[in-house]
Amino acid sequence: MTRDIKEICKALHLAYIADRFEEVPYETKEQFLRDVLALEISSRQEAKRSKLIKKAKFRELKWLKDYEWSDHIHWPSTTTKEELCDLVFLERRQNVLLLGSPGTGKTHFSHGFRIEGMRERP
Repeated sequence: MTRDIKEICKALHLAYIADRFEEVPYETKEQFLRDVLALEISSRQEAKRSKLIKKAKFRELKWLKDYEWSDHIHWPSTTTKEELCDLVFLERRQNVLLLGSPGTGKTHFSHGFRIEGMRERP
C-alpha cells in the first residue's frame, strides 16, 4: 500500500507527502487532506529555504536570534529594532545601512537579515 502511495505522489510531484502522511492525525477526511497538503507546502518551503541558504554560500550561518544587542547600536528615529527584525523595511522597499567599526556585528546582522528574508511570509 505504501509503495502505491509513493508512486502516486511521485507522479503528482508531491515529494514529501509519501514519507510523512502517517504523522498527520486523522479526525475527518477534510482535516486530514488539508493537513497533509499543508505539510507538503511547508516541507517545500523549508527545502527551498535550505537550497537558497546553500546557494548563498555563507561562510557561517548567523541568525538574528543569536545577535548580541548592545548599547553601541544606534537606531534612526524613523525605525525600531522590532521593525528591522520583522523586515518591515523590505515591505516598504527601504534601504538599511550598517555602519560601524570592525567587529561590531554588521556582518552578523546582515546575514541574519538575509536568512530571515528567505522565510515564507503569510
